[in-house]
Amino acid sequence: MDHRHGRPRLVTRRASALYLGAALMLLFALACPRPIDAQQASVPSTLPGTWRHDGDLSRSVRLIDAAFAPSIASLPELIQGFARSRIHDDMPPPERVIVSVEGARVRVSLDSSRAAVIDGPLGGTARTTGVDDGTRVTQRLSGGWLEIRYLGEGSELLQLFSTEPDGAHMHVDYTVTSPRLVAPVRYRLEYVRGS
Repeated sequence: MDHRHGRPRLVTRRASALYLGAALMLLFALACPRPIDAQQASVPSTLPGTWRHDGDLSRSVRLIDAAFAPSIASLPELIQGFARSRIHDDMPPPERVIVSVEGARVRVSLDSSRAAVIDGPLGGTARTTGVDDGTRVTQRLSGGWLEIRYLGEGSELLQLFSTEPDGAHMHVDYTVTSPRLVAPVRYRLEYVRGS
């Protein structure tokens, strides 16, 4: 018993532990920004605009084929052709990309044989057209750049849009993960500012 304050020492130790725990939680909260705070930043000013595919589209089709080739080779030979056809149908390289920003709302139009429009707030679920039903699409900032995430059929597609400092060249980095792939598939498509 702590005779100076007339209460058991155990209560004093317990109170100290509670104060220490609360202080540590406060420090952790201040040191680690909440995910929503990370989305309060804006899309870099070089990203909005109209972008045209840089070079020959057939070269990009071959690039995509090569990226998926190891996973297709692991499939039974009977369905390899079907898998290639599905990739050509579902993932054609966009000929034109249009990015527009209004506050925290971002709209991305991907013009290809399978056109798609993704429109929504950063950090939230986007409204889409040209995307398979049941696919959840979100937009967020990743490393300061725009990332669109598609989740559906147990698979995930990430598109990361970034530009060179001159604002005249844009890269779209693709990462596809799925239990049906032997490893994540990654490739990059190149764009130049256009009209």
